[in-house]
Amino acid sequence: MTFGGDGLVPATLDVRRVRYRKYAYAILAATVVVIALLPCAQLILALRLLLAIRRLALGDMGKDLPVEVKVIHHNMDGKELEALLYRHSGNLPSRAIVLSPGISELGSHHPQLVALSRFLANCGFLVITPDFEKFQKFQISAEPVEEIVAWYRTVPALEEGRQVRQVGLAGISFSGTLALIAAARPELRDSAAFVLGIGAYYNLLEMMPEWFSPETIRPGFPYHATRFYARWLVMLAASEMLGSSADRQFIDGVLVDLLRQESVPPAPIGLSPAAHRWYRLAVEGNQADEELAGQIENSLRPSLYQKLDPSQAVRELRCPVFLVHGAYDDLIPPDQSRALSRNIVQAKSYLMITPFLTHTHAPRTPISWRQKVTAVSSAFAFLFDFARAAG
Repeated sequence: MTFGGDGLVPATLDVRRVRYRKYAYAILAATVVVIALLPCAQLILALRLLLAIRRLALGDMGKDLPVEVKVIHHNMDGKELEALLYRHSGNLPSRAIVLSPGISELGSHHPQLVALSRFLANCGFLVITPDFEKFQKFQISAEPVEEIVAWYRTVPALEEGRQVRQVGLAGISFSGTLALIAAARPELRDSAAFVLGIGAYYNLLEMMPEWFSPETIRPGFPYHATRFYARWLVMLAASEMLGSSADRQFIDGVLVDLLRQESVPPAPIGLSPAAHRWYRLAVEGNQADEELAGQIENSLRPSLYQKLDPSQAVRELRCPVFLVHGAYDDLIPPDQSRALSRNIVQAKSYLMITPFLTHTHAPRTPISWRQKVTAVSSAFAFLFDFARAAG
């Protein structure tokens, strides 16, 4: 670094360098002391999880890991449930996690979920990822809560679970909140080792105005804003409002095409004015229809939203709660996890808001080196607490 045109470096800069070097050494020494005092097993697990997250962030799918995967089934009141089970091929795990997918037709076979499950299994977890039929059909529902409970209670009966001592729950996005609701159930809340919510929600109604707000058109941008995914799901849940079965069938097809990111057919001749209005709200992202959005909200409020409201459940949680959220999530904003954390009153909660996590697409917000260092430090502290709870 030089000042002016003579290439001279002020003497004060050397003093600053010496001072900064002393600070750096002091911080390093303190870090070494703190690490040396941490329980070895939990420290190792936290470090392995941190390295796993780094590999995931770099796009590694974990295909080279020594992990066995198989399909398992369970009968719940006459309904045949299916899930994928992951475990390390070398030994039987002592900890398990029921990891629930978000709303996607790929269900437990979603590539990112598969990769995460493989890395968790490699870190010593028995991982069960259920398939929720409703979610695979893009249907918002509280029914998977019962299935989460059923899979949790199945773990001790599995051949691979005979050495498991600790069982926890986890969920991604919409299922993150359902995992919290399940963990608060009387039959689980005193036995669950932990519950982890990744990108979970607290209040669906609070997010509706943003989901139905217009999008500024960005030339050359390859996809809609992520929040439109929620708009289409909500509209699909409320399409019974359309009186004509032909209208409803067409609009449902359009919404599913949008959710699959496929081409949308033009509105046919003979489509009713009401269905045309739904079509425009779904397809034309730069348009708003506050009246129709309000009608959709009111139709879902007394039934579906009440079943999906976690406000009472989170107050009854007893096990440690871990909440992770992307700092720039435009589908479910991070304030939703902050609200969840504030309302957990009987359990210890841990919250991590990170710039490294998004809901679907890669982050567009530049991340400074200071943010990266802070995020990695926070992630290690969070994962160490998680490792302690996982046992």
